[in-house]
Amino acid sequence: MKIMIKYIIVSVFLLVQMLPLSAFAEERAGEVSISPMVGAYVFDNDQDIEKDVIGALGLGYNFTEHWATEFMASYGRFDHKYFNLNSCRCEEERITGWAMHMDMLYNFCPDKKLVPYVAAGFGGVMLDTGHMKNDDYTAANYGGGVKYFLNENMALRADARHIIDLEYGNNNAAFTVGMTFQFGGEEKVVPPPPPAPEVVPIEALKPAPVKEKITIDLKVQFDLDKAKVKPQYHENIKKLADFMKKYPDTDVELEGHTCKIGTAAYNMDLSIRRADAVKAYLVKHFGIDPARITTKGYGLTKPIADNSTRQGRIKNRRVYAIVSEEVIVEQPATMK
Repeated sequence: MKIMIKYIIVSVFLLVQMLPLSAFAEERAGEVSISPMVGAYVFDNDQDIEKDVIGALGLGYNFTEHWATEFMASYGRFDHKYFNLNSCRCEEERITGWAMHMDMLYNFCPDKKLVPYVAAGFGGVMLDTGHMKNDDYTAANYGGGVKYFLNENMALRADARHIIDLEYGNNNAAFTVGMTFQFGGEEKVVPPPPPAPEVVPIEALKPAPVKEKITIDLKVQFDLDKAKVKPQYHENIKKLADFMKKYPDTDVELEGHTCKIGTAAYNMDLSIRRADAVKAYLVKHFGIDPARITTKGYGLTKPIADNSTRQGRIKNRRVYAIVSEEVIVEQPATMK
């Protein structure tokens, strides 16, 4: 038992040391995961069953960023040695094994690219032997592993478990590697504030027109590690385009920004790509002259919200612009 525990600790430690720690992925509440995996199942010496390759499939659900549950099923074929009472000699057979267990997982550093976790749960093991009745027993397990995210929805995964036979006292182990695919758990987009209501007096006097400075601003938010303009911001960009068409002497500078996740150099490039994406949308869909649009990336240097919270990071992943023009404006009427 002590040797198996040592295998689990050493395996997880080595996997953590082998992978870089730069971050841009997140575990999110409400996500569903599918994990196809392969590995090895090691039996206690007292069972006289040789270790062999197994295939496994996990189905999981994240309650929060940290806490998740997962159902894991595995299958394998193994060599079993036993003493045949009829022939009075040791013989060998090929047996089939199934293991199923329901676990709770705790994710460390859920907003990082490398996410270590610990796990524990209960289930059962079923061994289909040919010379006697099937050997089924209840088992508990504990262990841990790591997920290394390749993007927001896909990660490499390694897992090690100590499996305790609650009926016969055997101590087994399972070591698996594979992929995890995650779905759902979309971040909420912060809606823009509603426009102020327009008040129109019943009877009014019309004053002389005056010269005023008219201003329009643009705010476009982006998903984590993305530079694609989302459909809910198309109308906002159209308003800016209409303003620039109405006042053809105006120019605009699009400022790109990011949250703190990732390196400074990566975020600087990402912020420029976000500003360029909004520029491309203005040119392609509204025919705005590219010479009237400049872009600049600020990376993570100008946050407008707390980067230590999820909602703060959502607000910081943005493109912002403000355009002003001095025009002759008819003044609103005043009451008599």
